[in-house]
Amino acid sequence: MNDIPLIEFVGGGTYTYGALQDAQTILSTARPKSRKYIFLVTDGFSNGKDPIPVAEELKANNVTIFTIGIQSGNYDELYNISSFPKETHSFLLGSFKEFEKLARGALMQDHKLGYSIKLSNPDRCNILCNNTNFSEDQNRK
Repeated sequence: MNDIPLIEFVGGGTYTYGALQDAQTILSTARPKSRKYIFLVTDGFSNGKDPIPVAEELKANNVTIFTIGIQSGNYDELYNISSFPKETHSFLLGSFKEFEKLARGALMQDHKLGYSIKLSNPDRCNILCNNTNFSEDQNRK
């Protein structure tokens, strides 16, 4: 416990381009008429390639993108990544605690009790976890 203050934070790990590319790969296998959403949450400025072109491709394929910057997020970039109307799809919050409060409120408000549908093939739920086709870019680590 005494070692925690000695841990150095290493910045520069915000690879938004790669995250959106991975989302694009995942959503490419979704049902064609299903609603597709991305919630991009970051506390930094993206580094690496420009994420805007990938975001534009996703939005052109009917993917709705919400962006949430925490504390020091690059709001201009997040605003451009988000879907229209941008004012209701892009947010800048003061802290992770504020984000947690927002997320918990949304989950409690949106979660409805009901019945569940039994899957005919439960192994399909694990297809994303077992998929090794996603790029493993060292810049994201």
